[in-house]
Amino acid sequence: MHTKLFIILITILPQLIFANTFIEGYVKDNKDVIPFANIQLKDTQIGTSSDANGYFKLSIPEGNHTIIVTAMGYHKYKKMFLLKMVIS
Repeated sequence: MHTKLFIILITILPQLIFANTFIEGYVKDNKDVIPFANIQLKDTQIGTSSDANGYFKLSIPEGNHTIIVTAMGYHKYKKMFLLKMVIS
């Protein structure tokens, strides 16, 4: 019994420790999507670009973050947020 429990914990624990979640959406101005914008988490190497339709999906760890969005012809956009993983 103890051996099986230990194996289950080993397989679940790395998923919890290294768990990332995704944020996704569209980069837009007031009316139109902004294609090929850069989306990055401040002070990290984590980032992506929006596609031709302005859509992006970014895998990030839980915690406090500042997302920075830049695109040619637009002002830089910064937004702070807290990402918390809830296990139910």
